[in-house]
Amino acid sequence: MKVSTIKKPKFMKRFSFALCLSLSNLFSATPDDLTWERTGDEVTITDCDTQASGTLEIPEEIDGMPVSTIGESAFLNCTGLTQIRLPTSIDNVQASAFENCRSLTSVNLPPSLTILPSRIFTFATP
Repeated sequence: MKVSTIKKPKFMKRFSFALCLSLSNLFSATPDDLTWERTGDEVTITDCDTQASGTLEIPEEIDGMPVSTIGESAFLNCTGLTQIRLPTSIDNVQASAFENCRSLTSVNLPPSLTILPSRIFTFATP
C-alpha cells in the first residue's frame, strides 16, 4: 500500500504562524491582572493573577501615582507570563518577585534600579 502525504502550501504555513501570533496577543496580560497598594505617594505591585499570560507592560502610573516597587513574590507562580516590561519609575524590586515564572524569557530592568535582591528569579527559567 502506497501512502502519500499532502504538503501545505508555503502561504498556509505563514498564515498559521500569523494567526498564532494574533491569538497570543488577544490573551496578553494587562494591568487589570495586577493587585497593588498605595505606599505614601507611590504604588507597590503586590500580586498578579496567576492566569495572566504573554507580555505584561506595567504602567508608569496607577491612579496618578508612580509605580515604584515590585513587592516580594508579586509574580509568584505566574507561569504563563513570557515578558514583563517594567516602567522607568521602578526603583525597588523585592525578593522572589518573579519566583516560579517558568515561561519568562525577558524582564527589562530600568536604570533606576540599582540593587537587586537575591532570589529575584528563583525557578524562573524553563
